[in-house]
Amino acid sequence: MKRIILAVLVIGLGSSLACSKKPGYVANGLFVKPSFLVSTCGAYYKQLKSLINFSSTIKYLETYLLNPDDTGIAGPFIEKTMSNKGYTLVSSKQNGETYNYGYKKGNSMIIIGFAPLSGVVLLTLTGNN
Repeated sequence: MKRIILAVLVIGLGSSLACSKKPGYVANGLFVKPSFLVSTCGAYYKQLKSLINFSSTIKYLETYLLNPDDTGIAGPFIEKTMSNKGYTLVSSKQNGETYNYGYKKGNSMIIIGFAPLSGVVLLTLTGNN
């Protein structure tokens, strides 16, 4: 099974940052954090924060770790949850072992990217919701 980074990007208005905006939830409370995700605010968070161009369209950054064995659960879970929350898949791209999926609902855009990472999977979220 491929190891992946799961990166979720919600784009809209605002600009405050935190590792987890609402403990126990993902994407600033969009959905309850499943047991296979572990909140993290360490090196991965700091590295990603330094790479993201924060502006008035990005409100927060959240990071979670995922066991590579759970990637078969995470993908379908995210797809179903996004659909249940009213988000529509608007783009899908692959670059090597990295995959990116864009979801949209009104003015919110969520981009989910998957890529291998040293024995773990990293789920990142930035957004406006």
